[in-house]
Amino acid sequence: MGCGKSSVGKILATLLPEYRLIDLDSYIEEKQGKNITEIFNEYGEAAFRRMERKALEEIFRDPDRPRAILSLGGGTVTTEECRRLIRQHTDCFYLRATTGTLLANLEGHSDGRPMLSSTQPVEASSTEVSSEREALRRRIESLMQTRSPQYIATAHHTIDIDGHTAAQIAAQIARKRASLMKLQDVFNAAYFSELIDAVSLHVGGGVVLHTKTETDICESEDKPNGSPENSETDSFRN
Repeated sequence: MGCGKSSVGKILATLLPEYRLIDLDSYIEEKQGKNITEIFNEYGEAAFRRMERKALEEIFRDPDRPRAILSLGGGTVTTEECRRLIRQHTDCFYLRATTGTLLANLEGHSDGRPMLSSTQPVEASSTEVSSEREALRRRIESLMQTRSPQYIATAHHTIDIDGHTAAQIAAQIARKRASLMKLQDVFNAAYFSELIDAVSLHVGGGVVLHTKTETDICESEDKPNGSPENSETDSFRN
């Protein structure tokens, strides 16, 4: 949702040529033969969230699926089952941005984003919204107030993206992936192998790296909650 994850994903795919870029929204649109706005209008948000869950299950269980960079929708992690799937099967990066950055990126480009529609309820004071820009700001703030804890809980890594280009962000993710590869070489641990299998990007959306491992897909549920990667934050700030 305005974090630039699509651009980051495309650049990351050039840095990690062994990974294939999959945009979750595009995957669903192709399956349904409708765009996201049409799906929301015809079936509603609850049905769309079920489609997201089904799409993730299909992607993660496909025996022929290559390693992938998975670009998530802004609301994908709002459902518990999707959060579980993403944490279990991907190395998830939360691209964190301030409201100001999201507003600058989304202003004039919010069409096709149903959750930013002016018809969506906004928790705000009774003060009259003075402009379309202020209305968009309030919708962003309302969504982020609800979603930020879910983004943080789902991500293995958090990158603060304010003031940084898509290329810089992609390079940071690629470096982190290389670091995990080194840890895998040192410890030869299944835990690190699972994390490297997939990368997911989410920010008000996000990026996820994902690939199939030899370890059974369900075994990662035994991954200890106290693992160092669970709470790590990667920041561009010097």
